[in-house]
Amino acid sequence: MAEHTDGQFDITAFRLVKEHCQEMQNGTRKLNLIYQEMERLYWMEWGEEANVKRQIDNVKLTRSPRARIAIKGAEHLLTATDPQFMVPTDINLPGTNLIGDKLERFAKAMWFASGRIAGDPIHYDVVRSGLLYSDIHIRITSTKELLKFIQGSNPAMLARAEYVAEKTPYLFEVTNPQEGVPEWGALGLQAFYRRVKTTSGYVMDNWGSRGEAALRSHKDKSNPTSRYITVYLNDLYDNRDRVVWLDECERPIYQEAHGLPFIPAIAQIVEGSRGLFATPEKQREPFLYTLYRSGIINRQHLFLTVIYTLMFAMGANPMFVNYLMDPDNPPKADYSKPGGQINMRVGERREPMSKIIVDPSLMQGWDIANTLEQESTIYRQTLGEPLGMNAPYSMVALLSQTGRLPLVSAQRKSGWAISEAVELAMKWLRFGGQSATAYNDKYSVKIEPKDIPEHFEIQASLEVNLPQDQLNAANAANVLANGDEPMVSKRWVRENVLNIGQSRDMTYEIWAEKAAEMQNQMYQNDQLMRQARAAQAAQQAGAAGGMPGGQPGVTAPPGPPTPEQPGMQPNPMPMEPIPPQPPMLANQMPMEGEEGME
Repeated sequence: MAEHTDGQFDITAFRLVKEHCQEMQNGTRKLNLIYQEMERLYWMEWGEEANVKRQIDNVKLTRSPRARIAIKGAEHLLTATDPQFMVPTDINLPGTNLIGDKLERFAKAMWFASGRIAGDPIHYDVVRSGLLYSDIHIRITSTKELLKFIQGSNPAMLARAEYVAEKTPYLFEVTNPQEGVPEWGALGLQAFYRRVKTTSGYVMDNWGSRGEAALRSHKDKSNPTSRYITVYLNDLYDNRDRVVWLDECERPIYQEAHGLPFIPAIAQIVEGSRGLFATPEKQREPFLYTLYRSGIINRQHLFLTVIYTLMFAMGANPMFVNYLMDPDNPPKADYSKPGGQINMRVGERREPMSKIIVDPSLMQGWDIANTLEQESTIYRQTLGEPLGMNAPYSMVALLSQTGRLPLVSAQRKSGWAISEAVELAMKWLRFGGQSATAYNDKYSVKIEPKDIPEHFEIQASLEVNLPQDQLNAANAANVLANGDEPMVSKRWVRENVLNIGQSRDMTYEIWAEKAAEMQNQMYQNDQLMRQARAAQAAQQAGAAGGMPGGQPGVTAPPGPPTPEQPGMQPNPMPMEPIPPQPPMLANQMPMEGEEGME
């Protein structure tokens, strides 16, 4: 394949690439149909709606929100906190521990900066994609390469790209799984193809002169300079090359060897298995798949529609029964006066119709549908539904904990996808051989390629920090790490129980607080001693130079405090808290498990 794209392209290789990508896309057609059904559940679209409207007059269509509530509730639980990055000690080489805190801070800063640039926390879309599609696709983009690609674009895009490159070396983009097709081999991901609908303006802004040259070869040449032509952008990474092109264009936008020892994309299946099932549509099991296949959600739509249609037709309209001697000649009702008036014969009467608007069998069916819906997704107590006035707190906490079991796979695999994306970005940085800086909301972190180990593992965790969870974690940490013979180190407890990254930084912060408390206590003690000395000196002065005649029981008023004796220096005001990495205090041993502290 051609190494440069400034004029010459390997047209034969380009044709073979397009054919291969078409085959990849054809293999996921059935899977995309399932994805579309998941989106219909999420957006509360009802496939039988047209038939119901045609069969029932004055129907009150009512859609069940249960599927959307389940997805949104699970999403809110898993995005309760930001991802916590950790470089675990037990699965990394010993030397990695010395740089682990810096790697964790850099990962956090890079992930945060990418979210701020995109305008939305990246892990929100990671969790949403994992729950809705059971598939997570993350693309990693080098801001340095992005700045190179947009040369020839408009000045605003160039200025924006320069600003982004200063904030973070890499961007993370979560894409819709319907747009991307991963291809796996024995060694993992070996190709990633994405096809997305966009505009010619997007191509010109992000690909500069390369994009404009490709657009000039587009078959729709009616207005080649327009920014609003709809085009389909294709992007393929394999183990060697990257090829970017537009549908119906004679030449590619980009066709070069990327030179990386990996593919800068993540394709993570959340629930399912690639090893047990052969076809893509059976390898993924979305969160709402059972609800979709069982048809329970359609029955809920139907139950609600029938119930509210009956309530409107019968319950909202007053109905009466007249017991008349001559039913064919009923008395006339006069409503011209307030309250109305009906003249009836003796023995005739009129009374409201006693009616059962909703048959009890319908409500039994509704209860069955609700039970099956909860068993197919997540119990509503997990999302905060109360159990009743007499339910003890322990029962609520237990049900809330056990009810989250359906979210375990989404929680772990989402964290896995995030950690893999950040790890690839750091490996890319080490491979590039240039230092980089990433900015967080609190600090900036600069890292050198030599700081990144050749082999390391970083983990990202998404935790649900509810009050009962924090209390249980604190109690467990207290039991494990305290006492004369603790079971584990405090570092291990922080990383594995409390989910606190940068354990060494936390140790220094605790030391700084203790040092500040000791300095403040020393200052207070010194002030008390000075006051005591001043009072004692005043008493002695009064006794020596008291009233004439030495009248007993009469003391002279206190005089000014005596000056300090030579050689005695007053204790200064307490200093500012000591900086991170202070010297160890007296009688304080280093924490167990904090190896490599300076």
